[in-house]
Amino acid sequence: MSTDEVKKIVVVLGMHRSGTSAITRGLETMRVALGDNLLPTAADNSKGFWEDLDIIQLNDEMLQAIGQEWHSLRPLQTSDLERLREQGFVTRARQLLISKTEACQCFGFKDPRTAKLLPIWSEVLDTPAFEARYIVALRNPISVVASLVRRDGFDEEKSYLLWVVHVLTILGHANRYPAIAVDYDSLLQEPRQQLARVADWLGEPIDTLELELYCQEFLETGLRHYHVDQFTPLPETALPLAQEVHARLNAVITGEDTLDELMNSAALMQWQTNLDKLDDTLRLLDRLYQRIQDQHDAWQQAEARAQQFSKTLKEITDKPSEPCRVILKRCLVKRGPQLVSQALLRLHQLRAWWQTQRTQPADSPECEGHARRQEATADQLEISPHHIPPRLQTPVPAAQAGQRIALHLRLLQGTGGDTFIDHARNLSVPFDLYVAVSQGFDQEALSEQLRAALPHADQIIIETVPERGRDLAPLIIQFGQRLAEYDVIGHFHTAAPQKALSLLLGTPDAGGDQVAYLLGLLQTEAKILYPQDHEGTNTADDRREESQALVADLLQRHTTRVAATFPRLEHPQAGIFWARTACLREWLQLPLKFTDFPLEPSRNADTLDDALRRIILVMASGHTGRCLRLDYESTG
Repeated sequence: MSTDEVKKIVVVLGMHRSGTSAITRGLETMRVALGDNLLPTAADNSKGFWEDLDIIQLNDEMLQAIGQEWHSLRPLQTSDLERLREQGFVTRARQLLISKTEACQCFGFKDPRTAKLLPIWSEVLDTPAFEARYIVALRNPISVVASLVRRDGFDEEKSYLLWVVHVLTILGHANRYPAIAVDYDSLLQEPRQQLARVADWLGEPIDTLELELYCQEFLETGLRHYHVDQFTPLPETALPLAQEVHARLNAVITGEDTLDELMNSAALMQWQTNLDKLDDTLRLLDRLYQRIQDQHDAWQQAEARAQQFSKTLKEITDKPSEPCRVILKRCLVKRGPQLVSQALLRLHQLRAWWQTQRTQPADSPECEGHARRQEATADQLEISPHHIPPRLQTPVPAAQAGQRIALHLRLLQGTGGDTFIDHARNLSVPFDLYVAVSQGFDQEALSEQLRAALPHADQIIIETVPERGRDLAPLIIQFGQRLAEYDVIGHFHTAAPQKALSLLLGTPDAGGDQVAYLLGLLQTEAKILYPQDHEGTNTADDRREESQALVADLLQRHTTRVAATFPRLEHPQAGIFWARTACLREWLQLPLKFTDFPLEPSRNADTLDDALRRIILVMASGHTGRCLRLDYESTG
C-alpha cells in the first residue's frame, strides 16, 4: 500500500452515554479498522467501549494542558487552542493517526472527549493525507442525563449543561467535513437499515456475516439502561437552550430538517451566542464542582487512612480497633487527612519497634544497636561520597553513543537562563532539552538563544506551565511521561547555586571532559549523581512532623515503600541531579496534577514539592548501582 495514499478517517462524535460505542462497533461491519489497542470492557459497558487507548491518553493530555476535565462545562476558548498548538498536540495527533492507518485504508475511532476537543481535532484532520468523515450520535438527553446521574453522581442540571455544550461544539465544527447523524434508539430498533445508510454514505460495502453477528450477538435492548423515546420533551431542569436544541435534532431524525442545514443555520449561531454569554457562569460552576470533588476525594482518602490506621493498630495490639475508625473520621473533619498520615508514620515506627522487642532479648546486641541502625541512611539508600578527579582525561565511553539523553530546565520566575547556559555549553554529546517557562515568557527568543549556545541540542521543547510546584511539578507533570523514555536525564533549574551546577556540568568553558566522566559513571557504578550541600550532609530536617507526614503520605498513596523504613532522608542539593532514567521512572510517572501544589510563592516550607525532593533517592532504592554524592572539594 502506498504511503502517499489518502486514508479515510471516520470519527464518531457524541456526548458521553449517547450510544457512540454501539455505533462505533457497527463500523466493523463495513471493514472499518478500529485498531488493536482498545479500552477493556467495564461494569457500566459490558459490550465494550470500542475506544482506542492511545487516543484516550492523548485527549486526556490535551484536557490537562488547558486545565480541564472531560466533564468541565466551559467550552474551549481561542486561548486553549493556541496553547494546544504551541505544545505540539496537532502534530502529535496527526502522527498518531498516520501510525494507526499504516495497515489499513479506513480507520475509525471514538472517544466522547473528542467532541469537546473537536475544534483542535478538526485542525488535525485538515491535511491532504486524510479524508475525514463525522458520524454524529444522537440520543434523547433525558436518557443521557439519567445514565450520568447513575454512573457519575452528577446533578441533572450539570448533565443537561454538559449535553448542550458537547452538542453545540459538534454542530459548530462538524461542518468542515461530511457528516451524518445516527439516532441510537433507531439503531437498536432497525440496525440493518441504519448501518446500510451509513455504509452507503461512507461508500463502503457491508460484510453480511459481520452484520448478522452484530445484530444477533452484540446488539440487545439491555444495552439501554435507561430508555426514553427520542421525542419525549425535556423536563424543567433542562435549560430552555437544551430544549430548543433537542427539538431541532428531532427534526433531523424525522427528516424534516437535515444535519447540514442545522449546522449552517442562523439558529445555531444564536445558540452559540447564548452559550457564550454563559461563559463566566460556566467557569464559576467548573470551579465549584472541582472544589466539591476535591472535598469528596479528600474524605474518601481520609476514610481509607482511618481504616488502615485501625488495621495497623490491630496488628500491633492484637485487639479489635473498629472504634478507632469512627473516632478518626470525626477528628479528620477538623484536622484533615494530614493527621492520619502523621499517625500512620508513628504506627509504622511503633510496629517495627514492637516486633523487635518480641523477637529479641532485652539485653541482646540487636536491641542495643537499634539506634545505630536508625542512622544507617547511607546503607539504606545506597549512597557513597564521590570525588571528581582534579585532572580528567576520560574519553566519552563508546556505549554512550547509543544513549538517549534529555535535560529538563525550569526557568523560574524572576531568574534568567544565562548561568545554566554557561555551564551547559560543556555538553558535547547529543541531547534533547525540555524547558518549562512561566506564562508570558518570550519562547521564540529563548529558543533562538538556546539554539545558538547549545549546538549539540537536537530537540528544544519549550512549554508554558503554571506557577505551581516550583521545578519538580513541571518535571513530573508536564514532561515526566516523555522523559521516562530516555536512558539518562538531567534536571536543573535557574535558582540552583553555581557550585552545584559546576559539579554536574563543569565550570563554564571547562570543556566536555567532566560531563563525559559523569555520564560514564552512570553506565557503570552510579544510578544518581547529585551535588553535596554546603554542610556536606544533604539530609532533610526530619524533626518537622509536617515534613514527615507529607513524605509518608506520598509514599503510601503512590508506591509500595514505607516511610518508616527510611528514618533519615537525604536529597540532592536544590533538587538537581543526573540519573539513569530506569531508576526514577516510577517517580517521573507519579499521578500528580498541578492543582495538587500551592500557588507560588508559597509561605509553607512543607509542600508537596519539598516531599518530592526528599524521596528522589528513596524511589531509586532497589535498582542496581549507587547514589553518588559529589563533593564540592573535588572541583577545587
